[in-house]
Parts: sequence; C-alpha cells; structure tokens
Amino acid sequence: MKNIDVWMDELKDKLLALFGERLVYLGLQGSFRRGEATKTSDIDVMTVVKDLSIADLDSYRDIVETMEQSGRACGFICGLRELQNWPRYELFQVMADTKDIYGELRTILPPFSDKDVRDFVRINAANLYHDLSHRYLYESREQNVEALPACFKGSFYLLMNLTYLRTGEILSTKQGLLGRLSGDDRAVLETAMGKSPVTNCNFLEKFCLLLGWCRGLLEEMRG
Repeated sequence: MKNIDVWMDELKDKLLALFGERLVYLGLQGSFRRGEATKTSDIDVMTVVKDLSIADLDSYRDIVETMEQSGRACGFICGLRELQNWPRYELFQVMADTKDIYGELRTILPPFSDKDVRDFVRINAANLYHDLSHRYLYESREQNVEALPACFKGSFYLLMNLTYLRTGEILSTKQGLLGRLSGDDRAVLETAMGKSPVTNCNFLEKFCLLLGWCRGLLEEMRG
C-alpha cells in the first residue's frame, strides 16, 4: 500500500469533504503509529465528529471503503461530547498511542490524573488475571497454548501506563519501552513481541509468568 502518511492525508481530505467543520479530530494509532507495522497490520484510525449520528457512521463506512486496503482499516470513532465524557482511566492510553493528523487531541480530551492511570493498570491487570485463570480452568491445553500469545499482547499497553507512573516517561513504542525494562516486566514484553515465543513446551512457565505479573501489578496499584 501507499505510504501511511499519504493514506491518512487522503482519508483526512475525504472526511473534511464529508463532515466539514464537524470533523474535530483525526489520528493514527497502533502499529502504524509506532512504525512497527507489518504487511498484515491493521490501520488503526481515531476519528472524532461533532454530534455523531448513525447516518454519519454509514457515511464514514462508505468513505473508508473507497480507500486502498480498506479491509485493514479499523479503530475508534465517537462524538465530541462522548469523548469528553469518556472514562478517565483510559485517557492517558488514548493520548499516548495517538498521532495527530487533523486537530490536536490534547485540546479536546478531558483532564485526567495519575490516579486514573493507576486505575487503568489495576482494571486491565484484573481483567487479564481473570481471563488467564478462566481459560486455564475451562479450556483445553491446546486452546490455552494457542490463546496465551494474545494474552501477552495486551501487556504492552499496561507497561506503557506503568512506566509513566513509575518514571514520568511516555514510551509509546515497544522497542523504546523494552530498553527501559528489567525482570518480569522485560520478560513479559519480550514474549509479547515474539522474542521469546510461547510453545507447548514452555506453556506452564509462560502462563505462570503472566499470571504472577498480573498479581504483582494488582498489589502495586492497590494504594
């Protein structure tokens, strides 16, 4: 496909022609934003439109379908009022993982605090812990081995938030984050990145690593 910046500029022009001044924001997220995309990566787009309606969603879908590689497009769209009422614990993640294409995200996000970032880590660590233990109990070994890499994948966002709380740094690429980590934090991200992949032979070791890591995060964030 064409260069991602060219792709996003084309999308921006089409959305401006459709929504005019109602288009508040357009941003790029995910692996393309981080410069880590592969040939199969999704194109994660964030779009904010004033007074978003069902008709707008239909029109937006029609626009996306005109784009090259439209089947890879995904992401987040919402109305401006909805964004300004969004749960605070998700806002740091949205800010850190989004590149401005049209508009400035910081100016339309509601304020958030370090407590909100801690809530993100605690909530997502709890959800991941629950998912792991549920799968271990109720799915086969084969299903668990197949699912565990996807469970590790979400650790990147947890680690991004966690590193911000610990150091104040916003490290929004996997490679940049990896260079700041040690111990179980580093082992978890290395597994998420495929540098130390999950196999049938090491499944129990990897499962215990991730489950124990979640337990540690819940203890660290309890205050």
